[in-house]
Amino acid sequence: AARSGAIGHSQKSWLQITNAMSGEGTLTFQWRVSSQVAYDFLTVYVNNVEQLAKISGDTNWHQRTYYLTSGVNVVRWEYAKNAHDGYEYDDISLYSSSSGDRAWYTGTYVDAEDAGYLDQVQFQVYANPSLDSDQNGLPDLFEYKYFLAIGGDPNADPDNDGVTNAEEAGDGTIPTSAASARPRVRIAVEGAGSVLRQPDQPSYQLYKNMTNTATAASGWSFVAWVGNVNYVFAFAVKTNNPLAIYLDVTKTFTAVFGLPLGEATDTPSLAWTRGGDLGWYGETNVTHDGTNAARSGPLSALYGESWMETTVAGPGTLSFWWKVDCTTNTDQLTLLVNSNIQPAKISGVEDWQPQAYYLATGTNTLRWRFKRNGGADTNRLNAAWMDQLVFTPGATVPAFVQQPLNQTVLQTSNAQVRILASGTPPMSYQLFRGTTPYGTATTSNTLVISNVAPAQAGTWTVRASNSAGNTASASFTLTVLPVPPLNDNFANRQPFTGLSNAVSGYSFGATKEAGEPDHAYSSGGPSVWYSWTAPQTAKYLVIAEDLTPATGTLLLGVYTGSTVSGLTAVGSDSASGTFTNGAYVYRAEVIFNATAGTSYKIA
Repeated sequence: AARSGAIGHSQKSWLQITNAMSGEGTLTFQWRVSSQVAYDFLTVYVNNVEQLAKISGDTNWHQRTYYLTSGVNVVRWEYAKNAHDGYEYDDISLYSSSSGDRAWYTGTYVDAEDAGYLDQVQFQVYANPSLDSDQNGLPDLFEYKYFLAIGGDPNADPDNDGVTNAEEAGDGTIPTSAASARPRVRIAVEGAGSVLRQPDQPSYQLYKNMTNTATAASGWSFVAWVGNVNYVFAFAVKTNNPLAIYLDVTKTFTAVFGLPLGEATDTPSLAWTRGGDLGWYGETNVTHDGTNAARSGPLSALYGESWMETTVAGPGTLSFWWKVDCTTNTDQLTLLVNSNIQPAKISGVEDWQPQAYYLATGTNTLRWRFKRNGGADTNRLNAAWMDQLVFTPGATVPAFVQQPLNQTVLQTSNAQVRILASGTPPMSYQLFRGTTPYGTATTSNTLVISNVAPAQAGTWTVRASNSAGNTASASFTLTVLPVPPLNDNFANRQPFTGLSNAVSGYSFGATKEAGEPDHAYSSGGPSVWYSWTAPQTAKYLVIAEDLTPATGTLLLGVYTGSTVSGLTAVGSDSASGTFTNGAYVYRAEVIFNATAGTSYKIA
């Protein structure tokens, strides 16, 4: 191998090779270095240009490959010393003392390992410049030229110009320079319609203009262009059609088409207006009825509003469903009746919720307004929806907008039954267990079954009443779980079989028996019991998970034995909660060797 010459501080030693290449190719070599980290470097220069990835410190032999152009290439390896190390001194005075006498010395000493090394230099011309040896979609020469190695990600975009490595390789542009690219125009369509691009090309010359024309399908209308339609990557909303865009980078945006609001809200007889920064429109992507719904218009700023408005003649009852996806407690969806904001409003991430209002005599102007007030949550759609609007004029009997849901509750806890009915106020609600009324009627649309007992399990209904009549809800089932659990005591342990069958249960209200072990924790705790028989002799894993938003510690114990006070521990584990997806998840695990036919008790 070649070795750098013995040099001192601020000195260099180099080796240079001149080679004539008949085509594009590569330079490959092995090198290593033994030097001062961060001070002494072994560097390679190609045609007097320093290449990336110089080395320093103590390294093993490793290979490096660089791209070379066709023609004469001058390659120089240079080892440069920029600091003293522990084995070197150059014109440094050394001091020693013996019996009060002083002697001064100067000199130069270079450690034999303070050097750079080079071996196996190879110049290779590529007969096929498009060779892709690792079949990742990027030619080897392209990867060596810009990334010093093959095996890169063809879909990556290191210069953030919106063009992938694979696209830049095909274009012949530089993937590490945003100033070298052929921009793309990527257009999605929301709703029903099409976009004509002029000129229509796979890629475009940088810093040019192109035009997009949106054409709505029958029954639809053009709403807006949403996305990167301004300079660089700025998000914006544009309503002009056709749209001319300046290609400073790749542009990605959506052509939005909308349905009439009467169709989207299921009110074809009502006249609608829309306004704000950009008004509401009908869409089919997010709906409550599975058909279509009204959506607030896209807003490009942190502050702005979108509204839709109609009028109805009262008296009468109004009901609808709405939802939002925006920044909590900042952006809001509200209903205004004759310019008065109604108490109910929603914000944050809320799924479909029912609403019901009684409207007074006369003309009632209704405005649904989604307003942004500085919400900057980039994970949100920053939008609101409304669906299934129903207005019934005059006095109306109750009609359930939200039916009661089946419930499973623990014994001694409270069951909350939430309903919503539309109709002429005032309105009252009464719970029924079968045909027997429970409690007294209330005007609240949240009804409570208190201190639930097992005898109260079964079928329930709610009856809504007003001056025009009464209506019964759909029935719902109340399931009551006993406290303590049936498998609270060791003698009542619940069996399960198989190698991967899971069982579920609860420990609320469980007790700790006399003589029961502590299950991997100093004080133990209330437990429930299971039993399992090993089908064969092997090593097994048992996992206990608590997915409720609880606190404390989850304990898991595996035992053999036939009485709670005569158990032999096989293995145990305790787990504190890990916060994930908005809740604490507990997971305890025990691995143990089991014998075929042996019954194991699991707490």
